[in-house]
Amino acid sequence: MGSFLDRIQQVFSFDGPLQIGIDVGASAVKIVALRGSATGTPKLVGIAVQETPMGCVLDGMLSDTRTMAEVVTQALRKAGINFKEQRAIVGMRGLNVIYKRLIVPFQQPDDMARQILLDAQQQVDSDLADWIIDYQILTSPDAQGQVAVMLVAAKRSSVQEYHSLLTLVGVKPIIFDCDVFAIGNSLEHSVGSLRESILCLDIGRDTTKMNVIQDGVPLLVRS
Repeated sequence: MGSFLDRIQQVFSFDGPLQIGIDVGASAVKIVALRGSATGTPKLVGIAVQETPMGCVLDGMLSDTRTMAEVVTQALRKAGINFKEQRAIVGMRGLNVIYKRLIVPFQQPDDMARQILLDAQQQVDSDLADWIIDYQILTSPDAQGQVAVMLVAAKRSSVQEYHSLLTLVGVKPIIFDCDVFAIGNSLEHSVGSLRESILCLDIGRDTTKMNVIQDGVPLLVRS
């Protein structure tokens, strides 16, 4: 996921406004606040955990947006940061987020995009217009001209739900990330790309996320 990791690093590459990571979990809301430094290494300036009321988050879906906005606000205040109008990244998970590793013929960009949309229609349970679709080519073409592609789809209504949550809190959402990839990006950002296979696990209250990374590329992703 190199190109996406580059985008994350660019967010934290300057000595400027606060950057806030928010994980809205079924058991707790986790907050990490970072600020860029002259060395290029982000500096941790705030961290907090706030318990999530039972039933407010079910398999990644918000059942009570206003209550969760209060919980996130409490967590941000506990972190001791001035969070209003600051940029935030939020993790997404659950039934409204789909990721699938595909093997497809390498083609021109427009043809590739059409192929991915056809494959995406097989993965989702409703009209493609209800989903936000993205993909990333993971490998170079093999001897048969095939490439590995990671397809990611998020239910548009779920993204809007999280956007509304963060708007109520008063932060500016700039990235909606799949948390199953975020654990791999975090590892790569911390120690660099590793040639051996690495298993990343996130064991939560309602789901467990698994990301097997080989040579810096997601090999097996499950939730």
